[in-house]
Amino acid sequence: LNASRLVGLNQGVIVITCNYRLQAFGFYFSDNITDSRAPGNVALLDQQKCLEWIQKNVIYFGGDPSNVTIWGQSAGASSVGFHMQQQFLKYNEFKLFHRVIFQSLPAGIQPRSLKQSKAYNRQFAELCGCYPSIDVIECLRNKSAADILKYSSLIKYDIPTYLNKPLTVGLPWDATLNLPSFYLQYGNVDFINRYACQINIPVIWGIDKDEGTLFIDEAVNKSVPLYSPVAIGIIGFLWYPTNVKKISKLYNISLLSNVTEDYHDTIAQILADYAFTCPMRNMSRALTLAGNTNIYSYVFDYIIQAVQLLYGTSHWAPDCYTHVCHKSEMPFVFNPSNVSTIQFTDEEEIFAQSIGCRWTNFGKTGNPNSLSCASPTWDAFTISVNTSLYLTLDTTGYVSNYRGNPFCDFWDNLGYTF
Repeated sequence: LNASRLVGLNQGVIVITCNYRLQAFGFYFSDNITDSRAPGNVALLDQQKCLEWIQKNVIYFGGDPSNVTIWGQSAGASSVGFHMQQQFLKYNEFKLFHRVIFQSLPAGIQPRSLKQSKAYNRQFAELCGCYPSIDVIECLRNKSAADILKYSSLIKYDIPTYLNKPLTVGLPWDATLNLPSFYLQYGNVDFINRYACQINIPVIWGIDKDEGTLFIDEAVNKSVPLYSPVAIGIIGFLWYPTNVKKISKLYNISLLSNVTEDYHDTIAQILADYAFTCPMRNMSRALTLAGNTNIYSYVFDYIIQAVQLLYGTSHWAPDCYTHVCHKSEMPFVFNPSNVSTIQFTDEEEIFAQSIGCRWTNFGKTGNPNSLSCASPTWDAFTISVNTSLYLTLDTTGYVSNYRGNPFCDFWDNLGYTF
């Protein structure tokens, strides 16, 4: 996907995309965290260099360096939050950007601690044949890029045997807390709640309705029913055995081993609530209560007609033919019709144009509404006793209350610590 059509259909914006290093290239660091040869979090430093370049050069493309919106999806959305934190804690203001868009921010998943990342780093160095070594970094620097890439993908995880892979976004290569290279102190939820009173920039953030489905189906073989013992095992593994009864009761999961109900969708919903939906509500409420009146939240609820082209034929893909999975909104934001193999129906083309209109209008003004954008009006997030309203993005568009009480109240009380 690229932004060519998005820009072509919505005048008055410049879209700049930034490449940055991934896996070990972007996140490995030396045991000596002051070693400049491998300082860690360089993926975020790559992004920061891009933002600095924009400040210096966007004027030559007709842009305004005082009117910059940064925008990311999934791990990219996490990066947006990390740049907010780094800019605010370093400068007490947002010097490089002025508005933010988060698509599918997994805010319930925390950055790695130094201890966690060092364990993965050491395992990676062992796989590369560089640990133990007199100079681990020099040894790694003599490896080919192909070897670094290969061994980045071979890290082993401490997970139950019934899982094919971890149920966390980004493991093991993710941002690390308390590194001097790009300093992070908090996860996104903690940062927003600590500094909400001082964060007054406009925000769009939102989720896909079935965010957890893709991750559960990647981790658990969909061809095998996810009965109660495995469901309970996953809950205990992710949120500790002491919370199994409370979570199982809330989501109607039987504790009896002889129950034959398949809990795939239920576990997917739990993961979506914890990692995506409820942190978004939590942060929206914190900022709104602090007086920020420019918080816009959405739930994307549409399955593209060309869904098989979007998700392919992996073993988990069929569930995303019937669920609004992670990244479902991406074609509609970038509007690649007639540019890629994903072709829209006439109705979908109108839908995509309405989303592009909202996104680009927000980028220009901090408000996603304009006379040229489709109805309904997207009101800023508000709080009442029983409701938290979101704009639901489908081909009609409507305002709704989405998964508030009791689910998000529960997770807010339990905390986002995984």
